[in-house]
Amino acid sequence: MKRLLRSRPTPAMVVACIALAVALGGTSYAAVALPRNSVGTKQIKNKAVTGEKVRNHALGAIKLKSGVLPDMSDYYTKAESTARYLRGTITRVASNSVPALASADVKVNCPDGYQATGGGVDSHDPNVLYVTSSSPLYAGDTRLRDTTEGDHVAAVGWYASAYNSSGTAVFPLKVAVICSPIGGSVAP
Repeated sequence: MKRLLRSRPTPAMVVACIALAVALGGTSYAAVALPRNSVGTKQIKNKAVTGEKVRNHALGAIKLKSGVLPDMSDYYTKAESTARYLRGTITRVASNSVPALASADVKVNCPDGYQATGGGVDSHDPNVLYVTSSSPLYAGDTRLRDTTEGDHVAAVGWYASAYNSSGTAVFPLKVAVICSPIGGSVAP
């Protein structure tokens, strides 16, 4: 312990401490001596402030000079874009009765000029009516289980099947398909 207290700092340690003191001193001086908002456009060199040096949302379009931002009149807001994408989208629903202790299925297709973008099934009572399959349908009523892996043509409908475990009751099985116009055209 005595040896540690007797040793002198190395020249490198002395230089490092001096550099640290100068760096902290300059920052402290700027923080204490400069009045708030005293650095303005006259004190900043041209092109000294870049996008990387500006905090996100610190500048609004009003604070920027004309021509810095692109003309946004040809762009859509998120709401407008979503509305354009979903325009003409429809949902078709079909149902079937599932007898007690039996299975049944339901197929529902999109109208001509539409393609399936999603679908689903409502099993009425999930405690007794068990969904055994729910998948897209392709041309010719081809189910997903009958296709190979890889890319396929757009789906044209939705398929679902269910098993009714109730010993006495008959339950409805409803299937929905969400259909969007092909190529953005909207049917009348």
